[in-house]
Amino acid sequence: MLRSSMPARIDTHQVDALYEQFDRIERLAATSKTLLARRVNESREWARRGYATAAEYAAAKCGTSVGAAKDELAASEQIASLPIVEDEMRKGSLSQQQATVIAGAAAKDPKAQRRLVAKAKKASFQRVEGRVQPHQGGGRQGSRSDQSAATRSALHADLHRQRGRVEPPRPAGRSPMGPRVESRAEAAHRRAVPEGSGRGAARDV
Repeated sequence: MLRSSMPARIDTHQVDALYEQFDRIERLAATSKTLLARRVNESREWARRGYATAAEYAAAKCGTSVGAAKDELAASEQIASLPIVEDEMRKGSLSQQQATVIAGAAAKDPKAQRRLVAKAKKASFQRVEGRVQPHQGGGRQGSRSDQSAATRSALHADLHRQRGRVEPPRPAGRSPMGPRVESRAEAAHRRAVPEGSGRGAARDV
């Protein structure tokens, strides 16, 4: 579908809605990856393929840094016991970066889940990260230091967009690609990570 799409031909009145739909698709896909990461670790496929750690395997496979892969694996383990965070991820309410930061803090204070999620929906990434640092303590700050400034800037813009914005009126009619693309993403997300399969599933192996 992306090969045949031509952004320049999309009506400017529809492009914002389409952009948001792709953002939701990205969040659902990232949620599926994050929830499955701990199972990838337990599969030991990374060792059979000659990698020293699951993080090195994931980084090579996904084109990310080892530090980012470690963060995803750690978040996957933590989210297994954080039902509020997991539910918000499944709804597409949190980006992968938001979920990673919140999971690190909530793992040390599970009662703070709802409050941290609420703050993530209202504040910029920098403000949320700054507020949860006291909950995280010494921990793994170094592994997150290699995230690029571009990623942080993009996340800041993503969260800023959510802050009390009033939607401009949109003309009637559907986006040329949106509903169909989103429905496929929702279906793929449900097939990959069925509701309730994340919590405790890793312990069944």
